[in-house]
Amino acid sequence: MWRLFEALSRVNPRALRRFETAREGRPTKVPIHETTIVRTMAAWTLLPMWNLPPPPGFQGLRDDKPLHIYQRHLPHWRQDGATYFVTFRLADSLPQMKLRELASFRKEWERLHPPPHPNEELDQLSREIMQCVNRWLDQGFGACVLKEPSLAARLIESLHHFDVPSQGSRIVRRTAREDRQKKAEPGASDGKTAWEDRPTESRPTEGRYELGCYVVMPNHVHAVVRPVDCSLHPLEKIVGGWKQHSASRIQEMIGNKGHLWQDEAFDRIIRDEEHLWHVVQYIGRNPEWANLSYPSYSLWVRQAWESLGWTFESRRTQM
Repeated sequence: MWRLFEALSRVNPRALRRFETAREGRPTKVPIHETTIVRTMAAWTLLPMWNLPPPPGFQGLRDDKPLHIYQRHLPHWRQDGATYFVTFRLADSLPQMKLRELASFRKEWERLHPPPHPNEELDQLSREIMQCVNRWLDQGFGACVLKEPSLAARLIESLHHFDVPSQGSRIVRRTAREDRQKKAEPGASDGKTAWEDRPTESRPTEGRYELGCYVVMPNHVHAVVRPVDCSLHPLEKIVGGWKQHSASRIQEMIGNKGHLWQDEAFDRIIRDEEHLWHVVQYIGRNPEWANLSYPSYSLWVRQAWESLGWTFESRRTQM
């Protein structure tokens, strides 16, 4: 692995130095043109850690089950029982200049890849588009209304509304007063997470999906989710419900009647446990890569997953 690092360091030695600085826990700002190199190095260091018992209910991409593919602007793969990596963003999160750049890229790709398009080509197109989009999203374009904790809380309530119940508890956000009280308690944490489990009687008993983990960034969301019954509640209906429910509450708070969310979300079926591990670590490190500080983001991982070791590596190093 370090031979690969040495090869990269010859191409861009500053990227390797920044990576080593970040691994030591010291703050460092990575220029956009070096982001891919540094993220690749970070991913390589996590390779030995994914070999864990699979989370309860996890199912990767199966060769023995039917696969349905439909396409809007992006291809979407669907398989009964599968677990997905989902990204959805605010409507103003990309400026027109970036949207024109995406349209130009798509037009050139279609010129070089005339139909029919094999599944592998569509998957590669989707990944290349989202690599660009994720890099731009981390630059913080748009109003970034989700950096406001009270607005992010409305979205997180929507995310958990039909989540499969976990031991009769739900996730809620502490108030500012409760945060101060929590920090003042002996042995309290550093306050980097403002979420906790509380028993509730108002939780819907119907679980339509199981959330594995997520990060709410100022202008977008990454989540791992598994629909319980794809025929009744497919992934696009679940994500659409998150957007619709949260939009009505957030727009009421900010006094804006406009379009809050971008219509189409990006999603991928998680292939296997190794792929899942890298997705979880990507989610956990997204705030760090975007140079964000708490409380302008919210991170969460399911307790049953965390007990098996499926946690954010960045959180593990802080313990």
